[in-house]
Amino acid sequence: LAKRSDTMLAYAVALAASLAWGGFDAARKGLVERASPTAAAVWVNLAQGLVFLVWALATRGEAKPSYWVFGGSVFALQLAANVLLFRAFATAPLSSVVSALSLTPVFAAGTGLLFLNERFEALQWLGASLVVAGALAMHGVRVERGALLGVAVAAIWSVTTALDKLALEHASLSVHALVQSGGVGLALLLWARPAPPRGAASWFGGAVLIGCGALALQLWAVQLLFVGVVETLKRTVGLLSAVVLGRVVFKEGVTRRALAGAILMVGGTALLILGGSPL
Repeated sequence: LAKRSDTMLAYAVALAASLAWGGFDAARKGLVERASPTAAAVWVNLAQGLVFLVWALATRGEAKPSYWVFGGSVFALQLAANVLLFRAFATAPLSSVVSALSLTPVFAAGTGLLFLNERFEALQWLGASLVVAGALAMHGVRVERGALLGVAVAAIWSVTTALDKLALEHASLSVHALVQSGGVGLALLLWARPAPPRGAASWFGGAVLIGCGALALQLWAVQLLFVGVVETLKRTVGLLSAVVLGRVVFKEGVTRRALAGAILMVGGTALLILGGSPL
């Protein structure tokens, strides 16, 4: 009974994180339509860093000296990923970029095996592959700048998610989130020095608050589940959310191909969950 309760909690946290990331993707898309990608990346990360700083101080968060090997590696990779992602959102439809990001599950399953010895069963590999196939089916395989940038971000995130799990063995969640958000924002500010976004207060505030929740929940989830499972849930829910939000908020079309891809992704996620132990 305790095992079942732990599993339900783990999936609930991962699902909440996935829903939050879907909202964050939409907020970022809205923001970069009104501000430059670099300015958005800088000020969203800085504002999130302030939130996590307050959390770290309130909870007396700490980090061991050994943390900085992992935390520093994640910081450098996230710095690159943030710039690439905001540029992708600025040059391609929301649903197209998130489709490219959906390559992350298979990448993450590989890095989970490499860094953490998290071994998927055959059915789980099939499930993760179906998620990727469904994502690509939604828009086809198109070679466009925004989508290619999304693929690069997916590869980076597959590594950083595994490193997040290792980093959290040496530091509090609040401290790790502070280093990643605040550190990335500060580094980008010193490099680019963009002015704060103007005329987009609601999108900016939404991106900051939803992004904080998404990051905190994901860092909690990777401590409870295989990183490949977390990323598969994140990408499935994120892409389905992108299709809905892209239609409702950004007036993007929904095709039969998108619906077929969604069915493949849902089926792949079910196989992943049922195919083996996620813990």
